[in-house]
Amino acid sequence: MLQIVATLADVSEELRPDKSNSLATRARYTLQINALDDLIKLHKLPSAQQLQLLQSPAFRLMLQKITNYARGQHPVQVGCLVCSGNGLELARQLGADPGWTGLHCSEHAEAFHAGVPEKRNCCELDYHPDRDYWWRGNHVPG
Repeated sequence: MLQIVATLADVSEELRPDKSNSLATRARYTLQINALDDLIKLHKLPSAQQLQLLQSPAFRLMLQKITNYARGQHPVQVGCLVCSGNGLELARQLGADPGWTGLHCSEHAEAFHAGVPEKRNCCELDYHPDRDYWWRGNHVPG
């Protein structure tokens, strides 16, 4: 979780929203602030719980996605690689990179994962700052 402290230090000076910013820029700031809040909340978890979370490769990737948003590095949304005919070789390269998301549509999930077993960027523990998560304390299961 030292990554959280370093990210907070790096980003705190950059987040000075300005009324002259465009709506799109303000929206990006909002996502960035939400991700920073998530990093703060995760950093405040008890050490034992942090250690348990960090043992999960899927959670470590999710933490990297949160960090990317906090740094203003939003993931690239990729259209379905099966629909577009880009092939699964590209998917294998992007499957574990936290800078990419999407990768397949619901109709091609099975075909996609027949060739690319990695699911952390498309089917499991995806992160977006507008969603609700258990560490925020107001998550409603379901």
